[in-house]
Amino acid sequence: CVLYPETEEQISKIVQLAIEHDVVLIPFGGGSNIAGCIEIKNAGTRMCISLDMKRMRTLIELDQYSGVATLQAGVMGPDLEEQLNRRGFTLGHLPDSFEYSTLGGWVATRTAGMQSDRYGKIEDMVISIRMITPQGQLVTRTVPKSSNGIDVNHVCIGSEGTLGVITAVTVAVHKLP
Repeated sequence: CVLYPETEEQISKIVQLAIEHDVVLIPFGGGSNIAGCIEIKNAGTRMCISLDMKRMRTLIELDQYSGVATLQAGVMGPDLEEQLNRRGFTLGHLPDSFEYSTLGGWVATRTAGMQSDRYGKIEDMVISIRMITPQGQLVTRTVPKSSNGIDVNHVCIGSEGTLGVITAVTVAVHKLP
C-alpha cells in the first residue's frame, strides 16, 4: 500500500493506526538510492505501507535576518532551491542525488556528496527537526549550536526512518552570491 499524506496530522494518524494494526510503515522520499530500502524482508504476513512524502513540499517559513528556513520534508532538491532562490537564498546542499531526492531523505540518510565542500553536509545545516514518532510528535529546539549535552538532531539525522517520519526540517540558508 502507498499513502500520500499532505499534513503532519495525517501522518500522526497513520503512525497510530500502523501501531494499532501491527503494520510495517516505511517513509519514502525520492527513491534515489539503490540499497533496496523499500523491499520488505521478514515481514511475514504483516501489511506494509510506503508513506510517500512528495505532497509535503512547501517552504513553511524563511527568516531572512537569521538565515533560517523551515521546509516540509517531501520537497525535492530542485524545488527546494527554486523556492529559496526566489527569495534570494540557497541551501547549497548538492548531494549526487540532488535532482531525485528530498530534504527529509537527505536528513534521514545523512547525505553529503562531492559538492558538499562549501556549506557542508546536511548534518551541518540542520537546526531543528519535526518528526512524528510512535510516541507522538518530536520537535527539536530551533536554537544555535550548543556545546554541551545530547544533540537530539544528531540522533534523528541518519536514522533511516527507524525512529519516526520526518515531516519538516529547519535549516541554515545562505544569501545567493
